[in-house]
Amino acid sequence: SISSSEVPNAYIHIKKRDYEVPSVVAYRVTENWNSNSITWNNKPEYTVNNPSAAIVLDTGAWYKITVTTMVKDWMRGTYQNYGFCIK
Repeated sequence: SISSSEVPNAYIHIKKRDYEVPSVVAYRVTENWNSNSITWNNKPEYTVNNPSAAIVLDTGAWYKITVTTMVKDWMRGTYQNYGFCIK
């Protein structure tokens, strides 16, 4: 097990589609959900407070979203890890 202080950075990497420049940020999901039964009608809530910075070009066709603060908060037990909402 590692501590949050041992995590210098955390990223979500997304490969762009041809001729598209993504414009998204990550939000922290605040409710449990199940990938086998999720639908539009039962999607979990997420918070718009403290989103990630906007996505940036990393290398080639890959972009990255920095989610270090959210990951460290999960590791410290500040919030439950229910994943990210990318919007």
